[in-house]
Amino acid sequence: MESYLLCNIRENQKTITLKAEKLVMYLQSKWVEAFDENGHVYYLLFYKNDYITWTKPVWQNRHSHLEQSFKKGMTFPAPHPFLVNLLATKEVFPKVAVSHLPEKLQKSYTPHETSLILTFLDSFESKGTIFKPIQSIYYKYRRNGQMFAGYRIIRILQDFLPEHSWVKDIASSFEFEKYNSMYHLVSEELMEKDPLFSEKSLYKSTEEEDSYRLLELMKKEHRILDHTALSLEAYRKFKSLSSYTLMKSLLEDAFSVAEQIYIIEELKGISGKNNHILQDLLHLYLKENEVEKLCNLLAQDAITLTVEQRNSFEKMLLTMDFEENRVQVEKLNSYLLPILDTNSLKASELLQNCVSRLLSEYDISYVLEWLEPLKRNEEAGKLYYTFEKMSHLVDDPDQQFLLGELYYEFQRFDAAIDCFSWQMELDKTDPKPVQWLSKIYLETGKEDESKAYQQLYQEMSKEA
Repeated sequence: MESYLLCNIRENQKTITLKAEKLVMYLQSKWVEAFDENGHVYYLLFYKNDYITWTKPVWQNRHSHLEQSFKKGMTFPAPHPFLVNLLATKEVFPKVAVSHLPEKLQKSYTPHETSLILTFLDSFESKGTIFKPIQSIYYKYRRNGQMFAGYRIIRILQDFLPEHSWVKDIASSFEFEKYNSMYHLVSEELMEKDPLFSEKSLYKSTEEEDSYRLLELMKKEHRILDHTALSLEAYRKFKSLSSYTLMKSLLEDAFSVAEQIYIIEELKGISGKNNHILQDLLHLYLKENEVEKLCNLLAQDAITLTVEQRNSFEKMLLTMDFEENRVQVEKLNSYLLPILDTNSLKASELLQNCVSRLLSEYDISYVLEWLEPLKRNEEAGKLYYTFEKMSHLVDDPDQQFLLGELYYEFQRFDAAIDCFSWQMELDKTDPKPVQWLSKIYLETGKEDESKAYQQLYQEMSKEA
């Protein structure tokens, strides 16, 4: 799977294709880090789920919003479904000059949202340049007598430029004292009156209760992507069943089955053998017909299948293409007996494929052990007897020809070649092992070797 996604950006009339490598989500901002063919980095900025602009980093500000985002935010490398969904919002992402943003943003967002978005750009413009339009918004509120609305702008500027003399003077003025006490705790009143500040405070909190309050805020604002990402983060932090249940519900509502699988597989990697995760993966694999992943899951983890799940799994196995799927068959013998008892040709073929796959990775004694619980079935019993016979032939130098034929039957061509080559050395007058070597080399695409042995076979046959 590729570790990047393609996206197109535009500047003036020129379109550039970039490789998007990661998504970083921090507070209300989302950053997509992408690279052009020369390795130059670009950043696409989103506010909540809305695209704002793209740009290149200019200012080396250690405390910029971009730097804080990559340090403290949630990172999702490509091809994570969150990144896929975000990039799907536009076919081409146009460049909007930072100088035009204040006017453009105020057409779509509140003055407070506009001010906040502008503070995200301090890696691309000087803080002084960004400060001026935000200050103008404050003065407009002040002239209109909207003191609390003006104070909300000051709180944004306190985070953005805490040491700025004008900001410090205004924030400490007597007329704002009555609002200052409201900001000591994130109360329900504050969440209603200043959701932007409340979101930032709840995001920084390490308390589990505040995580759920933040999730409620996401739900209220219908921010599905943020809601899902934060519920995922809550589960990673607290490992609680409630956080997992919420995340699963959000995934089911907003993401495809394949995307749900991607995200829950990631959780399995950090959670180990969590039964809820294993059962959900089992359900999703069956739903998506992910036979290879399902077989591998059953091979690695002890999971009990319901009757319905077992029936669905058996149908998947019977239609599985062993050439396309690199399944782990080590534990499949626990599930094969009911399938074999149907006496179908497909069941017999499935058993042969499993045994052939095992023989390519393990020795004969392992395959015998694997067949043991199945041998009461007639077809499996015949195979068990064959492998018992092979186990006795392995150490018998006089029986390598017969062993080679058996290896060939299970498509273990390298082992068969070794046996026939040994037999050829033992009896240099017998043309049969030579004929077999010609046949196997031809079937494995080695025509020159096949022709050489075919010619030797013909010469030996004349002399016989």
